Amino acid sequence: MILRRFMKHVTDQNWVAVGLDVLVVITGIFIGLQVTDWNQARKDAAEGRYFLEFLASQLEAETQDRAKEIAESREVAALTTAATGLLYKESWTDEDLATFQRTHIAVYRFWGVRHRPAALRRLIEGGKLDLITSKDMQAAILRYESAYMEAIQQTNTSYAYSKDITLDLSNHLRYRFREVVSTREELAGNHALQSAFRNKMVMQRIQADVLQDIQAASDELLKTVKDYLEKAEA
Repeated sequence: MILRRFMKHVTDQNWVAVGLDVLVVITGIFIGLQVTDWNQARKDAAEGRYFLEFLASQLEAETQDRAKEIAESREVAALTTAATGLLYKESWTDEDLATFQRTHIAVYRFWGVRHRPAALRRLIEGGKLDLITSKDMQAAILRYESAYMEAIQQTNTSYAYSKDITLDLSNHLRYRFREVVSTREELAGNHALQSAFRNKMVMQRIQADVLQDIQAASDELLKTVKDYLEKAEA
């Protein structure tokens, strides 16, 4: 209809009407593009908010689980320290042997972050970070990503080193099933075991620090995300 009217105006050489027809078409196209852009921006903002809410829910769950892991790591580290201290005694009593039997198993325990939260991976690797319009919010997420990758790298390094130490333990501890059958004379003042247990103790403490650092980073990002979402609602 518009085209037919436009052609009639051209045939009639009604140039004012032709100009108005062109103006109407251009205005319609412009408005249509603006509406499309507005709808897309609204969809992008909604998707960005979804990912931030998803990230916040994962951070809350992770910090709760990690708090338990941190508490457990402290208990384990204390047992490892107790077992290590016994190895520096020149002679053992029956009570020392029983204590070592109870505490030494902690030396095999290990912990640390190995994978990033799914919401963080989808934001970074899925190219969804640009859906979040706030540059400060983007920067906070990228800082957290960097901290997490550093924690994963440290955990992998510690784990690889810890496996080598475990081989040393296996070479100097005799077991029957899960019970240590090494004699008190074999255990007391054993320099190889002292070194292996001491190294494991150091690894556990390093990993405890890694957990504390990533927990602090998670708490900081969670607060930032929640504050951002609350302001967006206001």
